[in-house]
Amino acid sequence: MLQEEEEEEEEEEEEEEEEEEEEGREKKKKKKKKKKKKKKKKKKKKKKKKKKKKKKKRKKKKKKKKKKKKKKKV
Repeated sequence: MLQEEEEEEEEEEEEEEEEEEEEGREKKKKKKKKKKKKKKKKKKKKKKKKKKKKKKKRKKKKKKKKKKKKKKKV
């Protein structure tokens, strides 16, 4: 009987520790999520800028090709 009671107490303690760890993890996750959101916003801005630059480069290349074709015709 004594052994069973001790085992039950140990199990209860383990469960309590696990719950505390989970609560701690959730708090950490929330903090990480906040940080990630801030980082994501910054990344999105950077990506938009890069896309605009790429589009400009493409337009320039197309214009150059058209000019070359005109020279050949003349």
